Amino acid sequence: MSKSNNRIGLTKLGKGVSKINPTPTQPPSRISFSYKYLETQNSKFPCGNGDIKYWTTFIKRLKAISSMTAKELQNNNSKALRCHRIDWAETTEKNGFGIPKPKDEYGKEIENYDIAAEAYQFAITANECGRVHGFFIEEIFYIVWLDPNHLLYESKE
Repeated sequence: MSKSNNRIGLTKLGKGVSKINPTPTQPPSRISFSYKYLETQNSKFPCGNGDIKYWTTFIKRLKAISSMTAKELQNNNSKALRCHRIDWAETTEKNGFGIPKPKDEYGKEIENYDIAAEAYQFAITANECGRVHGFFIEEIFYIVWLDPNHLLYESKE
C-alpha cells in the first residue's frame, strides 16, 4: 500500500477569500404590544379611569418591558413587576378573557392555540397602579384588561 493513498490533499482557496458564507444571526425579538383585544368598555376593568400619573406610569412600564423578550418577561422574578401566568380557577373571571381563537393573516383560526394558556399579568408599579392582563402570541403581548383596582384576583384579607 502506498503512502500517497493515505494522505488528504489540501483544499486550495483564493488569497484572503473564504468560500464559507457566514450565517447571519438575528438578535432576539423584543416584546411589542397590541391593543387589538383591549376591552375599553368593560365595567370591571375600565380604561377611561385614571389620572395623568396612572397613564404616565403605564407608558413608562410598557417602554421598560419593550426592551425585554417574552421569555425574559415570563421568567422575571422581580417583586415590582410581578409577572406570572393567570390561573383562571383562582380569579373572579372563571371563563378567561372570552376571546375566540385568534386568526392568522388569511383569516383562518389558529388551531391548537389556547389564549387562556398564554394569559399573563404584570404590575404597572409595585402596588398603587394595578395590573395589566393579556396574552402572548410569540413576542406580541395583547393587552385585554387594565386592572388598576386589582379586581381579577379576590382580596385575601
